[in-house]
Amino acid sequence: MKLKTLAVACLVLVTGLSAHANTRNVGNVMWHKSTTGTIDEFRSLTYSDRAGGMVFIRPASNNQKAKESSTNIGIDGRFLVSVQDGHYTSSAVCAGTVQLSSVPTGVHINDLAANPLLVSVRPREVQYFVVHIGDNFQPHLEQVNSTTAGELLQNTYRQGHQISRVDVNNCPEPISLQPTIPQPPVFTPPPPPVAQVPTLRLNIQFDHDKSNIKPEFKGEVDKAAEFLAQYSGMDAIIEGHTDSNGTDAYNVGLSQRRANTVRQALISQYGINPSRLTAIGYGESRPIATNATEEGRYTNRRVMVVIPQANR
Repeated sequence: MKLKTLAVACLVLVTGLSAHANTRNVGNVMWHKSTTGTIDEFRSLTYSDRAGGMVFIRPASNNQKAKESSTNIGIDGRFLVSVQDGHYTSSAVCAGTVQLSSVPTGVHINDLAANPLLVSVRPREVQYFVVHIGDNFQPHLEQVNSTTAGELLQNTYRQGHQISRVDVNNCPEPISLQPTIPQPPVFTPPPPPVAQVPTLRLNIQFDHDKSNIKPEFKGEVDKAAEFLAQYSGMDAIIEGHTDSNGTDAYNVGLSQRRANTVRQALISQYGINPSRLTAIGYGESRPIATNATEEGRYTNRRVMVVIPQANR
């Protein structure tokens, strides 16, 4: 009888260990792991002209097993999917330009609009993203090609819990362009010439959340002083501009502080009459390049010296 009881106990233990390799109970919810993934399984995301697909892969890490270390991923500030360490998940996404963002599950907040990544979703196309994890489980999304994604999928499991419920039938219909009927050309007289407003862009780069001018950019302030000397006696506006990262109110204040710093440097170091200079911070309201790329955001973070046309 004792031998029979021992055999049954061993069988239960072995069965439990085997099941644990493919299933896990978290908060009374069973997780069922799949075999490692392949690119082919995402073809179901590409059947609609209204939507594309997104795949999120979080490679396994030895130090990411803490409770509530999973990542919540949002789209336009709303929950899309959640993904744990060593797992991947996927979702259909309505076609168009969207903002992706991510936060650790453990922070217990619903703000899914922080540090957004602007992505263009094309119909019937699958895009792949790696979820990198930093200190305190802070996530960072990186878009990769299908080859890289296919390699990473070999070492991860498909997540079957907290997955997206996006219904492509709720996505807007694709816009169909009506054929245009050629019209005879109409002569339009050219506009009268407009006097150009003298401007100078200063290539001064500020540290994050700072407004002081670093020594290596002193030459840019020299250029501003020489520019103002060419228009001596005329007033000038020192404009501060930012990219689209951050809130509108914060960016206006940051651009104003940076414009004030350049104005004060011209007054104290070059003897420019303070009454000639006005500092205005425009924040992100006047971009001259796209904010969808790092190069464009770099271009938008600028300080300008402008001689208003009213002075001429």
